[in-house]
This record gives sequence, C-alpha cells and structure tokens, in this order.
Amino acid sequence: MLLPYYGQPLPTQTEMVKYMLTAEGEQNSLMIKSINDSITNAYSKHDINNLLLSFENMDKINPLSKFIGDNVIENRNRRWISKIVPAIEENPTFIAIGVRSLYGENGLINLLKKKGYTVEPVM
Repeated sequence: MLLPYYGQPLPTQTEMVKYMLTAEGEQNSLMIKSINDSITNAYSKHDINNLLLSFENMDKINPLSKFIGDNVIENRNRRWISKIVPAIEENPTFIAIGVRSLYGENGLINLLKKKGYTVEPVM
C-alpha cells in the first residue's frame, strides 16, 4: 500500500516504504494495527484518556503519524484557532472536529486553554 507522505521528498518516501518491508517495519505494522484497534475501541466508548494515550503510542512507533501530527495537524490547528476564537466570542458555537486535532501540546484543547477558555467534552 502506498500513501501520499504529506510533502515528504521522494527519497524520504522511498526510505519509508523500504522500511515497512523489513522485519522491523512489518512488526511495527502489526503494532500499528493493534493501536488502531485501541483507537477505535476508545473512540466508540468515549474514553478520551485511552484515545489520547493510543495516539501518543502511535506517534512513538510510526514516523508517518508523528510527521502528520507535528506538521500537518499542528499547523492546521494554529490556523483554526485564529478562526475559532472570534467565532466563540461572537456567538454560542458548537465545534466538531476530528479526534486527532484534539490532543498534544498544539492540539485544539491546549490551544484554547492557553487562551483562557474552559474546554469540556459533550457526549
């Protein structure tokens, strides 16, 4: 399976694919599947703590997941905050986002808390 590697240069993409074909890469693939199952299970149970832990574990073993989190999602979160803050200050606002954008130092939860907001889950 080949995936676009979000702006990674072709040599880097080639190295990632070659790695996935090694014994270590195959073992990591099995671990990734297990973590994906944990993410799905935690999400279906509304278990935010295990969900966040699962994503953190994924970032530790999957370089693509870490790259996407560090570059793509965090950059998008920073852009969103500049739109979310004015929206919630002007009107009652409901915001629905993907779970991957929630956690981490530059996740939307922490970015809103840094701006002085209280963030609570609605389930």
